[in-house]
Amino acid sequence: MIKPFRAQYGEYDNSHALLTWDKANGELPTSLLGLTDKPQFPTSPGEVWWPSVGCSPIEEWWALWWTTPDEKAKRSGMAKSEVAIWRIKDIGSIDDLSPFLEELCGIEQILSPPNSLLSNTAEALLSRSQKQPVIKDLDLWPGLLAALWKQLWPSAREHFSVCVAGQPPQGGEWQANPILFGTPPTRAQHWSHYPIFDGNTALGKIGRGALWLSGATDDTIDEIIHASPETGPALININKFARAAAHLDNFRDNNTPDSALSFLRTIATLAPQISQANQLKQEALEVVHDHIQNASAKFINALANLDSNQIPANKFLENEISTWIGTRLIAKEASDAVQLLSFLEPDTQQTWWQKSIQSALTKKLTKLSPKWATATLQWVALGASIEIIQSLLSSSSSNEDQLLAVADGSQLPNSSFPIIREFCKRLGWSRLHAWAAGKESSPAVAFTIQRAFPTSAMDGLVYLLNSLPGKAVLTEYLSHPESTPVASVAQRTVNDSSLIDSLDPAVDSWRRLWAEHIQHGGATWPDRVDTDTAKTDLLNAILEGGTSYGLAKTLAEDLSENALAFPQLDKVLSILPMDEQTALAKQVAQVLITKVNAGHTLSLPSPYVLKEVFKELILAPPSAQFIASLFQWDANIEEEAVRKWLTKLSGDEIATISHILGSHIQALSWKKIAQDIYKRSLHERSLKKLANSCSDLLPILSQLRLKFSKTPSSSIDPADKKQLLLEIARLGADTVTDGLHDLWERAGGKRKHLELYGTPESQWQHAVFRAEDGKLKGGVGALLEALEKEIPHNQELKELKDMWQLLNRKRRLF
Repeated sequence: MIKPFRAQYGEYDNSHALLTWDKANGELPTSLLGLTDKPQFPTSPGEVWWPSVGCSPIEEWWALWWTTPDEKAKRSGMAKSEVAIWRIKDIGSIDDLSPFLEELCGIEQILSPPNSLLSNTAEALLSRSQKQPVIKDLDLWPGLLAALWKQLWPSAREHFSVCVAGQPPQGGEWQANPILFGTPPTRAQHWSHYPIFDGNTALGKIGRGALWLSGATDDTIDEIIHASPETGPALININKFARAAAHLDNFRDNNTPDSALSFLRTIATLAPQISQANQLKQEALEVVHDHIQNASAKFINALANLDSNQIPANKFLENEISTWIGTRLIAKEASDAVQLLSFLEPDTQQTWWQKSIQSALTKKLTKLSPKWATATLQWVALGASIEIIQSLLSSSSSNEDQLLAVADGSQLPNSSFPIIREFCKRLGWSRLHAWAAGKESSPAVAFTIQRAFPTSAMDGLVYLLNSLPGKAVLTEYLSHPESTPVASVAQRTVNDSSLIDSLDPAVDSWRRLWAEHIQHGGATWPDRVDTDTAKTDLLNAILEGGTSYGLAKTLAEDLSENALAFPQLDKVLSILPMDEQTALAKQVAQVLITKVNAGHTLSLPSPYVLKEVFKELILAPPSAQFIASLFQWDANIEEEAVRKWLTKLSGDEIATISHILGSHIQALSWKKIAQDIYKRSLHERSLKKLANSCSDLLPILSQLRLKFSKTPSSSIDPADKKQLLLEIARLGADTVTDGLHDLWERAGGKRKHLELYGTPESQWQHAVFRAEDGKLKGGVGALLEALEKEIPHNQELKELKDMWQLLNRKRRLF
């Protein structure tokens, strides 16, 4: 125990003065002189103002004094004081003032205050009142000070200041403001606005801290104080100890995460450093750890203001919170989740807590699962913390897909749909925006709302076209055909063909939809549409410059008969794109061919159709009837094409068109065809007439044969006979240039009947005519036999021989 310095004050030369001082080489503060004097208030005769006991820090000292009347003073009314003085740095270690008080007053034991007085005083000291408590019993006053002192901690002792006064302070009387006053009972009326007590004051309501300050045993408060660092001199800090003790008791009694957190938060304010009160903090953290995964969202929120610089093993809390978010949050009420999200507003909560929440949420909201998608949509629907959700949620199309997948089953109130739409605008989610618009409004209004979407309105528009009632979709398309994806509308009509029962090919938007409908596999002709009328309307629409959208190609086969009969088909075909023009012309050509073959007489077709006709005739040669029609149409036909066609026809078939065919062969000088006909006529009697009709185009030999085969001998023109003889002579001259004389002899003639000079041709002509005149036995026939031996395989000779024999047969007949 550190012993104090001692000083005495009393009367000296009729004044109050320092009489003795242990530490002669040091000066006492001058203010101590006034503090140790008689209290400064008027007293009436016999009024007791002592003992005037007080204490206070004074500069570098802390003084405790006991003042009483000085009976030995020469001057009446003087006071004497015994003073114990410590250096202020040492007073904190003094645990008991009683021995020093007893030494100062010279008695063996000072009176102990009753429990009621001590407790009432302690309660008043710990209250938040601006008025200090006043004790109106000076006999109990020293013992009260000693009792309170025992519970104080060092800094509180260093600042402990009390005194006796006759009236409330006016200010400036003391270096350290007293926290407690003593006053004579006779002066009590001067303290009417202060809490005033004596030994008879009834015990009031006493708090836990006041009980401890008054000396009651409280192990929990002692544990708190022992674990806590120095908290400053103010006695009101005892209330913090008491609250912490209450939280600690509650925590240990209930062992719940809420009670653990309440205590943890309280002890952290008393012991703000991680290393301080570490054991108590760890005790609470263990309970939090054991129960956090089953905790409420409110509890997780309550962790948000825990300072990571005050809590040991904070990393564990971060991990536990992240785990809780990932596994528990979506099971909580949406309102609880949104409340938690609101705690993520910047600079509103502890950074470590916000980062733990954000990290866990980002993992879940980057790629939504169905459950997280449902929860997220419910959070957004509440309209709170929208910016927070937006900052965490990936705006990927896959997340939009997940939200759409769960949207219909989310059972959201109507009031949420405008909120969801605004949220979708932030993230550029056109389809989810459309879903909300469709839920919120009529189809017509939903389409209008969606068209106003700021970025990609089209994706959401397609969503509405795929999801709203079919009739509403059709109405929207017909109202806005240019800005409505027709392919989506067509998908609806394919599934419900009744939607296009009102098809009007005269209207551009209908034609466009019709084309898409067919392209997507829809029925070509709606059940309730008059197909003939629709076909004609389509052709008229094209004629008037309307876009066909590929219908002329798609429906070419169906349109072909109507198109063939359409008066202005040629113009229609000229308007169409090449692929449609070709497709329709081809189908019309096929119908045309069929009809002509069936005996129909048709007028000249369009050049586009005729072009396709010729293509068809390459694949399937025409009938005789169709060839005749081609001639009637004055079609530009190549001779070689007709030659090929005729080879596929029988003589009887060709004979049916012999008149028109013959005239065209003659008119076009088709010698090859004439020759083909002639050759076939040799063994197909039905072609004789046709061959004769174009005989002028034949070689002379062929002409002669035709004449001989059809003309009686008596009617044979001598010129024709002469021509035959000349042909025989020509062939002989060409083939047997030098051997005529030998050949003549072999035929049975005599050389003397032949010319000896002249060209081979003139010699042969002379020989042939001499044979005809009888100068050769067997005549011309014998000459031909001899020539045949020279050129046995000559086809022309064979033909000449046949004609000569034919001529002779006719002679014999006639």
